[in-house]
Amino acid sequence: MIDNIPGFNQPRLTMAFIKADVTEIQEALINWQTPLVKRNNNSLSSEEVTGDFNSAYEKLFPMTSGEIRRYLLLPTTSQWVGFIDNIWTGTDRTCPWVLAERLKTEYIHLVYNNTSAESLVDYHSFMAAELKTIRTVGVIKENGWKFQQYGKPLKFEQTENYNNRIVKSRFTFDQLCQFLNYFGINAFDINFYMPEKSAILIKKMGPYFPATREISQ
Repeated sequence: MIDNIPGFNQPRLTMAFIKADVTEIQEALINWQTPLVKRNNNSLSSEEVTGDFNSAYEKLFPMTSGEIRRYLLLPTTSQWVGFIDNIWTGTDRTCPWVLAERLKTEYIHLVYNNTSAESLVDYHSFMAAELKTIRTVGVIKENGWKFQQYGKPLKFEQTENYNNRIVKSRFTFDQLCQFLNYFGINAFDINFYMPEKSAILIKKMGPYFPATREISQ
């Protein structure tokens, strides 16, 4: 999905990783969302999709605004499962947060935009009776570049970069990869995903909300 990385064909990657078995995540998502979608006369269906990351990602189309209509669960070569929805602005943070809380596990949310060098990563862990944000670090572009961080730096972070004069250089693509690699996540390696050439697509079936719009690619 990233222009200058072999195998990816989109300029922006916004997704989450949940540390659980893919079938556990599927079950938790369906159990949580089914009574909610029924309120609008919708139901959920699940199907297996085969191929590689890019062919599975295409199953999310059309992207939508106003509501999430599709979820993609991507097994990986690690203990983490990739999670992407079809909101056109990028995967929503709420759903992986709720799933991690229900499964009493960890999740990581990342944003990377190759066209602007925007990078942001959040690491959350379910601890005791609540889900806690352990660490957030990155640079975002909102009316100019801003550096954001929350929590104690992890031992591998290159904290000396956080004082760079050029804000967008304070957290680079390489640093994002280093952060993810520490947890065993190779998010930008297409071979990291779908080791059995299989993923799970969950779709909402039924009428759209009045404000929902499909976004052309």
